Formats: sequence, C-alpha cells, structure tokens
Amino acid sequence: MRGALGGPRVLLRRLREVMAEPVSAQERLDKVVVLIAANMVAEVCSVYVLRVDGTLELYATEGLKHEAVHQTVLKADEGLVGLVASEANPINLSDAQAHPAFSFRPETGEEIYHSFLGVPVLRAGNTLGVLVVQNRARRTYTEEEEEALQTTAMVLAEMIASGWCKIGYPGPCPWSPFHLGGRATVAQAALCRSALRARRQDAGLACPLHRPLAIASVICGCACRIRGRYSYMIGP
Repeated sequence: MRGALGGPRVLLRRLREVMAEPVSAQERLDKVVVLIAANMVAEVCSVYVLRVDGTLELYATEGLKHEAVHQTVLKADEGLVGLVASEANPINLSDAQAHPAFSFRPETGEEIYHSFLGVPVLRAGNTLGVLVVQNRARRTYTEEEEEALQTTAMVLAEMIASGWCKIGYPGPCPWSPFHLGGRATVAQAALCRSALRARRQDAGLACPLHRPLAIASVICGCACRIRGRYSYMIGP
C-alpha cells in the first residue's frame, strides 16, 4: 500500500474533486470508497454509518458484494466493525477471522479477505461510523497507512456531520439537499447543526457556513498536516 509515499495528498486532492461533482450523495460516497481503495491498494474499502438505533449500516463498498449495501446492519457491539465503533479506536489485524470478535456476514462475501484495518469516523468526540480497508493477503498495515486512513476518515466525518450523507432527518435539513437511499441517524442531523453553529461562532460569522466550504477547509487542513509530516518524502 502506498500510504505515506505521497498517497494521502493525491487522495485528498481527488476527494476535493469528487465533492465538486454534480452527482447524488450515494454516487459521491460510492466514488469515495473507490478512490480510497485505489489509493491504498486495498481490495476492499467500506463505509459503515451509525444509525439512530445504535446499529451500523453498510453505506458504500468497493470490493464487497454491492447487494449488501443498505442491507448489512451490525449491532453496536457486533464484529470487528462494531468493536472499532464502540471503542473509538483503530483495529489493525493480519488475520481478521482469527480474532474472537470477528462476525461472518455471508451476504458481504468478505470471507476471502484476511487483513483488516478499521478506523472510527469521529467528529467532536462522537463516533459517526467506521471506515474499513481489507486485503486477501495476511499482512499488518503500517503506522503510516493507519494514519492515512484516519486522516481520510476526518473528511468522511465532515461529510456525514454536515449532512452530505443525511437520511432520517424529519424535514429538510438547511445544510443538505443531498439524500442517500438508506437509513441513518437523526442524531447526526442535530450534530450537523450544533457543529456548524459552533464553527460559525468561532469564525465570527453571522451567516451560515457554506457546506462545500466547510468540507473543503477540512480537506485543506488534512493536506497541510500531511505535507508537514511527510514533506521529506513527497517533495514540493
């Protein structure tokens, strides 16, 4: 996997381009998982979103069976994904199926993949979901790869919290004209409102912060952090 070798910068640039495309939220998220998988040379990349009932729903995947999207729903403490969400910490395994928390879901077709890296999608101390990459070969992902995935999860958190992956909100959300076809959380819509309100106050803004600008600022911040950390590796 490319991880620290300039991959994160390339990925963040591509994410910014995807955000600007005039496509539906589901199409946008589908493109995001494809980008992450290609950038990290992963055979699987999946996004699970936390629902209002505390369960985790598979929202998008590259590598697993697509018919499992919006059909696979995990309990809060079910499987490795549930463990990542409940503990809000990454899990990095060379043989996921040997872990006692592994839960087999036949509809996903994931039994052929052994290595597993899952990171929580966090915002303001809240877990909004889980981002996972998998490979068939048994390997332990490097620290740089883990950090790269966590950085990408920050961008996903902004998408979810600001309403780009909004569903289940009773009535139109003023920050999000985009809708996905599955089921998510009312709590995320509330988080969206409080987070953006706090950001406007911190910035001294009287008007609502434009959503694409908010996400673009996160991507820019991530890119600057990556540039500072890996500048000796990626050059100017």
